[in-house]
Amino acid sequence: MTQLQMSVVEAVNRIPRGKVLAYGDVGSQIGTSGRQVGQLIKHIDPETFPWWRVCNKKGEFPIVKRNPMFENEQRQRLEEEGVPFLESGRVDMVRARLES
Repeated sequence: MTQLQMSVVEAVNRIPRGKVLAYGDVGSQIGTSGRQVGQLIKHIDPETFPWWRVCNKKGEFPIVKRNPMFENEQRQRLEEEGVPFLESGRVDMVRARLES
């Protein structure tokens, strides 16, 4: 695992249950872009961190859209943690986003 990937894992591990961060939020914490965070997450063992707590700033799950199984898993895990969703199916970023 690269140093940048380890930084992503550390940042995501600090997100408490019931909260989310956008890719850009994680990127700001570790000094890179949200796009880079998304690319890094795709190559990190999902067993090593709570990847489901990261979405885009609109509350969508773009990384997992190519694999509906993971999209369903991400939503299910967030619901189990009490993350609020909008009627549109997106995460309610106003209520769920972790304040910096």
